[in-house]
Amino acid sequence: MLFAQTPNLPDLKAVLDLSDAQVQSLGQLEQQKAQAIQPIAKRMQQDQQQLDTLLQGSSPDPAAAGRLIIEIAGLGRQAQQVITSFQQQVSNLLQADQKTKLQTLSQALVLQLAAQQAAALGIVGPPTATPAAAEPDR
Repeated sequence: MLFAQTPNLPDLKAVLDLSDAQVQSLGQLEQQKAQAIQPIAKRMQQDQQQLDTLLQGSSPDPAAAGRLIIEIAGLGRQAQQVITSFQQQVSNLLQADQKTKLQTLSQALVLQLAAQQAAALGIVGPPTATPAAAEPDR
């Protein structure tokens, strides 16, 4: 469970201009997602441990290994379905302008690794203020 009650997301709230109700709903959806993912992740971990044990044996059974690999892949697809459903529910909470801002955040994640590498080289400097600390343009 990531959020016990209302999550504290000041930067996200500021960037997307989220209402308190939206933030609370995000927390509830995150909690539901975590509860749905937990048993899937547990089963994946158990299957991976079984596969590791099997493969460490002197003569692993290829059919058993194949079954475990297929099971793990199927569980991965189930987890992805939960995540996709969560993302759709979040999208349904947002207004059109908030969805546009969220797309910008998604694009920023794509650039994150390159930005970190550039910062490590000293090509770019760190940000001077976080969005929540910045003055609103209102």
